[in-house]
Formats: sequence, C-alpha cells, structure tokens
Amino acid sequence: MVVPLIKDGHCAPPTNGSLSRLPIKITGIGSCLPDRVLTNEYFENQKILSTTSKWIMRRTGIKERRIAKPDEYTSDLALRAAQRAMDMAGITPKDIDLILAATVTPDNIFPTLACWIQKRLECNDVGAVDLSAACSGFVYCLGMARNMMTMDGYQNVLVVGAETLSRITDYEDRETCIIFADGSGAAILQPCEDESSWMGPAFLCAQGRPDLLIVPGGGSRQPATVESVTRHDHFMKMSGRELFKFVVQRCVEMIEFELKRHQLSIDDIKYIIPHQANQRIMDTIADRFSIPREKVFSNIEFVGNTSSASIPIALDQLHREGKIERGDLLMLCAFGGGITWASSVVKW
Repeated sequence: MVVPLIKDGHCAPPTNGSLSRLPIKITGIGSCLPDRVLTNEYFENQKILSTTSKWIMRRTGIKERRIAKPDEYTSDLALRAAQRAMDMAGITPKDIDLILAATVTPDNIFPTLACWIQKRLECNDVGAVDLSAACSGFVYCLGMARNMMTMDGYQNVLVVGAETLSRITDYEDRETCIIFADGSGAAILQPCEDESSWMGPAFLCAQGRPDLLIVPGGGSRQPATVESVTRHDHFMKMSGRELFKFVVQRCVEMIEFELKRHQLSIDDIKYIIPHQANQRIMDTIADRFSIPREKVFSNIEFVGNTSSASIPIALDQLHREGKIERGDLLMLCAFGGGITWASSVVKW
C-alpha cells in the first residue's frame, strides 16, 4: 500500500516507482453547455446585488455563463457529453463496462447520476457510481478509472463530470451567483498498446475545511425544514478570499510535483488546464511559473465555473479548436470544496 507523505503538516503525494506511466489513454472527449446564456448585465440590473459588469469581470474574469432550463437536468447534460465522447472513441453504449460520474448536483440524492446515465444510454449491466469531490471530481474519477483498468481489467470506461449548479446557487448572494454555471464533459478511457499517448497517475488529496465552501442544508446534519429553506441553507456558501489563497498555494505545489515525478520542465507542457474557478487564480499560476498567461488555458469568460465539468469542457474545446495534437503534454489541476485538490499529466 502506498501511503502519502506528510510534509510541513500537509498531505504530500507518494513518489515511489510504483507510480510509473501505464498504457491507458483518453480516446474520446465531449461536452455539453445549456443554450441559455446569463450575462453580467443580468446581475447589473438586479439592484439587490449592487454590482456591475465591469466589477464582475475584474474580480472573476467572467462575462457570461450557461444556465440549464427548468426542465433540463444534470443527466440530460451528461448524456449529450457522453454520446459525443463515445462518437469520438468509435464505441457504442454496449461497449461501456464502467461508468464513473463526478457531480455535486445529481438528479436525485439517490439513485446516482451514473445510474441515470446507464439507464438513458441503455448500457449493459455494468458498474455505475458517483463520486463527490466538488470541482476536483473529474480528476479524482480519472485517477480511479485508471487504477480500476490497471487492476481489474476494465476496457472502456466512461468518466463524466456534470453539474447544474444553478439549482444550488443563491441569486441574492453576490459572492457565489456571479461565478457558478451549468455544463458537462465526458471522456472515454481505453487501454493502448504503446506510450504514444497515456494518462499519468492522479494525485488526490483533501483537507477537511467544510467552512470554506459548503451547502449547509439537505444532509443528515441539517435536514430540510421550512426554516432551513427560508434561511437559504440549501444554497452554496463560500469564503472566497481565504479559498483564493489556499487554492493558489496548492496549485503551485501540484504543478511542481507533477513536473518532478515525470521528470519534465514547464516548457514541456503544452497547456496547464486548471479548474476554471477564477481568472485571477489562473493568472497568478502563470506569473508564479513565469510563463505566458495563454499557456494556462482559460475559457471561464464565456463558461463560468462549472465545478467537476470544467476540465473536461476545457479539454473538449481545445480538441475541437485544434489547439492540441496527439503527443502534446497537458497538466490537469483541480481544486474544490472539501477542500479537495487533484492533478495529473496527460499525453494527448
């Protein structure tokens, strides 16, 4: 068993040789964004928020975000992304032998989003499970899928990150409502015969800080009541300033570690693809590594923060726009409520 090290009081990734690259790669990628666009002007016109479009852009880098229709559910978005990923990989739902879904906004508390996806794709009777690691969820799922393919022999794994965060957003809270949005992304993982493409091991970590980003109501700690609904306890609460400092430090540590364990330099990486939380975080990462800001991929201006969906949406956009080619090295780094964080290097 590989046990993470503790360094300066924090969890540090394992560094032994058991974490070598394995011949598993992403063969399909897809995404889906709702049609409805919510611009900054909407919030500017809501006088209760006391904000402007310029202030939102300056603080977050977001100009607009996508919001699901009232009758559009997380599984709807997930299904479309999954179908596009399967089309690229050249497989059908009958080929899927495992479904892993990352989400904090499933259609129901249970059954899982993964089970809804399985039903709607009409897959065979295969494993289907959700993982809740907030915005880190997709990278968490990639790491788990890779390990299950290595150890248990799965051949065609569907990994989905999908969210309808508008359902848990308080549109009277300026701290959160200007940031969060809806969307989905999906990837197909398959074994490969050589290392022309590969997906490196994922580093997964967490530090119990529920105070920084939380939905207080709805669980066993605080079941739904008239009072909890009145207090807006079923919406996200975020401590943005403290979270910002924590995230920047962890992102720098993750990137440095991934470069070291793969014996790479920052120049070897085509794009760093972080979770799309705030443009200022991404600019700070670029400045810390003295690299052009364009190398830290960003689409937050037109997509917003879609939590577990943000990295697969970004990957799909890079692929569709022809900005990445087979053999390019990509650095994935994510962070989210919990607080969780995760990273991995992918050779596309």
